[in-house]
Amino acid sequence: LIGQVGKQCAAIMKIIWNYRKSDSDYELKTRLEIFREIKSSHKDQFVVGAFTACEKQLVLSEEADSIEEIVNDEYHRNEGNLTKRACFDAIKDDLPSSFNDKAKNVYSSRLAFEEERDDQNLIFD
Repeated sequence: LIGQVGKQCAAIMKIIWNYRKSDSDYELKTRLEIFREIKSSHKDQFVVGAFTACEKQLVLSEEADSIEEIVNDEYHRNEGNLTKRACFDAIKDDLPSSFNDKAKNVYSSRLAFEEERDDQNLIFD
């Protein structure tokens, strides 16, 4: 995201983060649920495009979370004999059609970040 929409989307995400930190029931709500709760009270502060961009990001993030749960189940079913990447590669084409390619890419990016972090930990530990 770039320009005004990107900056405003980041500001909305910060509001969501602060809301989660201040709400004792935050763990029971997803970021998307919080977004939908606060959207109307902040509608005059942000352009419509910022809300749209945030909602799209949050939906993709929740879909990636769901994919992660499926991959973790597969990982544990294989008793850790496969990496999470191998588990994802084995099941990604068989995921329900409700998971679009963007959600798969978001999850794949998370895996890449996790793998890179693990590699760095091996190097510097």
